[in-house]
Amino acid sequence: MIGYQLKIALKSLKRNPVLSTLLVLGIGLGIAVSTGFVTTYYMLAQDPIPEKSDRLFHVQMDAWDPNRPWDDDDPTEPPDQLTWRDMEAASASDIPTHKSGMFKAQLTVHPEGEEARPFRAMTRMCTGDFFPMFEAPFLYGGGWGAGADESGEAVVVLRHDVNERLFGGGNSVGRKLRIEDREFTVTGVLAPWKPSPKFYDVTNFQYDKIEEIFLPLALTRPLEVYSSGNTSGWKFDGGDAHEDFLQSENTWLQMWVQL
Repeated sequence: MIGYQLKIALKSLKRNPVLSTLLVLGIGLGIAVSTGFVTTYYMLAQDPIPEKSDRLFHVQMDAWDPNRPWDDDDPTEPPDQLTWRDMEAASASDIPTHKSGMFKAQLTVHPEGEEARPFRAMTRMCTGDFFPMFEAPFLYGGGWGAGADESGEAVVVLRHDVNERLFGGGNSVGRKLRIEDREFTVTGVLAPWKPSPKFYDVTNFQYDKIEEIFLPLALTRPLEVYSSGNTSGWKFDGGDAHEDFLQSENTWLQMWVQL
């Protein structure tokens, strides 16, 4: 019976080869598109850190224009990022077990050696709580302590491939690295880590790689670091200095807490 059905099908295909080809291509395209949608939905719906999903919270505050909403489609929705002043105020709370304001930046790394060329590295400015809060795996060493956050100590954590580029992949904890015009000490090297989506950054390309280097957030002011991610503002506060930017109504920092 199956052989007979196949014979009839082949005859039908030969009778109208162009139409048959189009039908087969259409069915194949439909299956490919459906499979792609299902795969994308699966990736977006998964819990990237299920053991902490009931304890990790992305902080939002409504610091937007009181005369118009942040989101016209949902007037009750606050901005998805914070101002520097609100981040500092929220960071003063002793309620969270871990907390970190953070943002994405680009800083210049100067490798050792006369022939080595400087390069711009994607940077995550954060606190030392970032690493235990998001369970970042380490190949060597670890993050920095609370003292480094308080004093703005010149320490750095490297992504594993950046460590290979700079130090040949060995244990570089304690080694020195020049970033911008300051010398930093390596405290840790991350093991390969690919959170998908990159859930700790809710505003900038959730499927990008994690940042190449991680620095204490407290260095934002002395190094005059600006965000290379999304920045939104609703009023002009005047002044072009870095401190003016920090004190402005611009929203450009993410903040996470663990309760």
